[in-house]
Amino acid sequence: MITYEEVYFLESMKSVHENFDNLPLTMDDRVKERITNWCKKFDFPLSLAIYNYSIYEGFRFFWVIDPKKQDVAQIAFKNFITMIYGDGSIEQLDSSNNTSKYCFGGAVLDKSVVKNVESETKTIDFKMTDLTGRNIWIYHKRTSGNGGAQDNQFADVISFLKQASKSRDPMNVFIAVVDGTYYTKNKMLKLNHYQNDGLVYVYNSDTFVEEFLSKCMVKNIASE
Repeated sequence: MITYEEVYFLESMKSVHENFDNLPLTMDDRVKERITNWCKKFDFPLSLAIYNYSIYEGFRFFWVIDPKKQDVAQIAFKNFITMIYGDGSIEQLDSSNNTSKYCFGGAVLDKSVVKNVESETKTIDFKMTDLTGRNIWIYHKRTSGNGGAQDNQFADVISFLKQASKSRDPMNVFIAVVDGTYYTKNKMLKLNHYQNDGLVYVYNSDTFVEEFLSKCMVKNIASE
């Protein structure tokens, strides 16, 4: 079976090539601003940077937007699940409006309800349903390397799990799916502390499929 990291790699490469294809041959204001800031930071002549951009493909490639900034990890996760269970098996939730979903106090609430406590919880990324009608709410992170930004992502996962662990509703299951090299054995042990067997779980994408979904009858809304 294909692994999540393999799907992530393929999606990352696809995104890099698409971003390069969309990079203007003639520098636009957006790219020029990025290059100008880079030249100031590294004391590099702006005129030389502009010249190199205009004639060297390799230099233009340097300015391709990093796929990590484009939610590629979540795109890969959805595609990974879809490859196994088919279209319609997983729904990616909108995180940009008042209907985005949060877990707070063990309940699933709209953003409009939790707007005063957003700092205490995080948006839910995906929803699945099994044939018993049970909702499977998924929070997904892919984190690599180490540092302050990565530690903040780890704290975000804990915030989600703390709120999820307050649930007593057997029709709502909360899953934190964490991928990437940041999540060492010790990190996973810390996250597992918040598990509530039957209601709250922590997996990586591969074990989520192998240990959880393989035991569920996943509902496919596309086949209805």
